[in-house]
Amino acid sequence: MKLKHALRILLAILVVSVGLNIRHALSPHSAEPAAISAAQQLWTCGMHPTVIQDHPGNCPICGMKLTPMNSGGTSAAGSGTVIAVDPGVIQNIGVRTARAERQPISRTVRTNGVVAVDESRQVLVNLKYMGWVEKLYVDKTGEAVRAGQKLFDIYSPDLVTAMQEYLLAYRAPAIAQPNLALDAARRKLLNWDVTEEQISDLEKAGSAPHSLPVYSPASGVVLDKSVIEGGTVMAGTDVYRIADLGRVWVKAQVYEYELPWIAVGQNVLTSLPYDPERKFAGTISYIYPYLDPDTRTVTIRVDVPNPELFLKPDMFVTLDVATRARENALTVPREAVVRSGRRDLVFVALGEGRFEPRQVEIGLEADGQLFEIRSGVSEGETVVASAQFLLDSETQIQEALHKLMAAGGTEADLHAAMGHAGHGDHDVKGDKPSSSVHVAEGATMDEVYSAAKLYWCPMHHDIVSPDSSAACPLCEMPLKEVSHPDLTSLRTSGPHGCVMCPVVVPGEDKDKRCPICEMKLKPIPESHQH
Repeated sequence: MKLKHALRILLAILVVSVGLNIRHALSPHSAEPAAISAAQQLWTCGMHPTVIQDHPGNCPICGMKLTPMNSGGTSAAGSGTVIAVDPGVIQNIGVRTARAERQPISRTVRTNGVVAVDESRQVLVNLKYMGWVEKLYVDKTGEAVRAGQKLFDIYSPDLVTAMQEYLLAYRAPAIAQPNLALDAARRKLLNWDVTEEQISDLEKAGSAPHSLPVYSPASGVVLDKSVIEGGTVMAGTDVYRIADLGRVWVKAQVYEYELPWIAVGQNVLTSLPYDPERKFAGTISYIYPYLDPDTRTVTIRVDVPNPELFLKPDMFVTLDVATRARENALTVPREAVVRSGRRDLVFVALGEGRFEPRQVEIGLEADGQLFEIRSGVSEGETVVASAQFLLDSETQIQEALHKLMAAGGTEADLHAAMGHAGHGDHDVKGDKPSSSVHVAEGATMDEVYSAAKLYWCPMHHDIVSPDSSAACPLCEMPLKEVSHPDLTSLRTSGPHGCVMCPVVVPGEDKDKRCPICEMKLKPIPESHQH
C-alpha cells in the first residue's frame, strides 16, 4: 500500500512538472529573450543606418567606421523602442531639437473665389398685363439707372380699361360708405404697379392716357434687358433685371481640413490676381451646409463693399481669411512630425544620445510651420526637429530585428533581409519589388554571380564589378570591395520582397511577412533579379 501511495505522489509531481514546462514553452514571452540573445552583435553606419553587418568594418557607401548597434530600451509611453545614437553621429547628421510648448496658434487660409451679384440687392421689372413698348428710355444692358428713373412707355388695352373703370367709380356718387366699387378699381391699379402719383394724375386729368410710363424700382446696373422699342410684352415677362453692385458677394471654396479655422464673421482681404496691391475688405456672411463631392470643398460667401464698382461679377479673386487664434495649444514644429501614412511619429530626445519614437495625435496645422499635438507628447519635452527620417529608419530596422528574432529567424535570414535594406539595391516600381544591379564596363553578370569578391561604387552602390581596378562609369570613382552574398541568393533561393519597404527575404516561404509593415511579401520576378 505504501508503495502504491508513493507511486501516485510521484506521478502527480511528474504531471504538474510537465504541465508547467508546456505552459512556459507556449508563452509568447518565453522564447523572446532566448531568441534575441542568440543574435550576434550587429554594427551599423551612423550616416546610413540601413547598412547593417554582423562584423565590424567600414560603411560600403561612405567609408565611415561602423558602430555597434544598441538593443534599445523599453518605454511604455512610446513605441517600445529607444534608439541610442553616438554623439559624433548626432553631430554629423545634424540633429536639431525643439521644445513642445503651449502658445496661441492661428492660420491664414488662402483660397480663390469668384465675384457674384448680391442676390438681396437685385430687382426684376415685371409687367402683370400685356402691352406694347411705345418708347424705350433705357435701351442698353450695363447702363446705370436710378430709383424712379423712367424706363419705357407702354400701351396696354387692359390697363386703359382698368383706368377708365376707376374714373367711372370716382365720378359716380357714393351710394354707400365706403365706396366699394371705387376701392376695388383703385386696388386693381395698385396691384398692376400703377403708383399713387399716377392715380392722382389720372383723377386730375379726368381721362385715361393712351400709354403709361414704367419707372425703375431701385438704383443699380441693368444686367438683363428683354425688350426693344415697339416690341410686345406679355404678362409675366421679366423686362429688366437691375442689380446694385455697391456691395457684392465673393464665393470661394475651402477644403475640409481648413473648415475648423473658418467661421461666420471673420475678416477677409480680397485682391485681384493682376493687381495684388489693391485690397478689398470683407466679412464671411455664410458657410454653405453641403460639400462638393468632386472637389471635396465647401463654399463660403463673403460680403465685400464695392462703392467704386471696381469688382465685377464673374471676376476671379484671391482671398486671405484671417482666422481666430486658438489659445494655449500644445505645439511642435511641423518638421518634427514624421507622417508615414500608418501613423504620426515624433522623436523625443531623452538625453545622452537616446531618442524615443512616440506615436502622436495631431490636431490643427497652424501658421509658423506648427502642428497642434493632442496626445503623445507633454509640454516641455524635447523633440527632434531635423534628421527624423534617419532616426525613423533606425527605428524600423530595430523593429525588424526584434520581430525576426522573436519569430525564431536565423542569423542568415536576418542578415539577408537587412543586407538588402542596407545596400539599397531594390527599387520599388508599381507593385513589383525589384533588384537593379548594373555591371561596370568590362565584366558580365555571370562573372559577378560567380566572383568570390565584388567591388562597387561608394556613391552609386548599384554599380558592381568583380574587377578590383574597375571605375564607376557614372562618377569615375574607383570601386571598393564589398561583401554581397545576396547577389547569388537572389538567383537561386526564390526571394520574396515587400512592395512598401526595402526588404528582401530569401527563400520560397509564401507566408512570410515584412518585418517592418507586416504586409505579405511577394515573389520577385526573374526579370527583376539581375
